[in-house]
Amino acid sequence: MSERDKNFQDEQQAKAKDTLAQLARPGVSPLGSSLADAANRTRDHFGAADADQDDRIEVWGKRVARIAALGFVIWLIWSLLHDLRLAG
Repeated sequence: MSERDKNFQDEQQAKAKDTLAQLARPGVSPLGSSLADAANRTRDHFGAADADQDDRIEVWGKRVARIAALGFVIWLIWSLLHDLRLAG
């Protein structure tokens, strides 16, 4: 097994242990934590948390591009459904 495979396996085991520890806490619903995690990831994605926060142009550029892409996907889905409704 290569060093890279071992590191990947170690990371996966650490993630699994963290997940089990979160689920073992009293009062934490697996569904609630999943929804909260998804909401946090979405907020971070559209908020450009992965961009260099010192570079305001990059941060705003990513925010604008991601919101524009979301708008395009919504329009694309609407267009497809609209055309299917007219064809059928």
